[in-house]
Amino acid sequence: MKKAVIPGFEAKYLFERGDGNYLYRRRIPAQYQELADGHSEFKTSLKCKNHNQVIEKYGQLHAHYERLMEHLKTGKSINSTEIESLKNLKSISANLGVQYRSKEQLIQENDLATFAQRLIIASSKIQIRFPSKPYLE
Repeated sequence: MKKAVIPGFEAKYLFERGDGNYLYRRRIPAQYQELADGHSEFKTSLKCKNHNQVIEKYGQLHAHYERLMEHLKTGKSINSTEIESLKNLKSISANLGVQYRSKEQLIQENDLATFAQRLIIASSKIQIRFPSKPYLE
């Protein structure tokens, strides 16, 4: 595994595996490892080789792990559950390419197609939003 080089794109935590796939790999500072269940790094395969896809997925993962690092820096465990602030939810929605609407708005509009579309988007992104042990080492 080597540090990835994509012309015109700088990514501190991007690595290229021998098979051409890319990996997000970021050390967790020692003082936060206990809060991260003793893990020493965040590590997630981007599961792609195409530079455009790599750049997009890296951005999503980097934003996710930045939030987790901020979470750790406040002294909270990586597994603590909290409700996202409205500002964060709107930001996450924008990153996913959908306009934020509350569950009450979706129910009131009775738009099952939009609701189903959002469930599909959420289920495809769930591994990015909710960390589990496979993403830590």
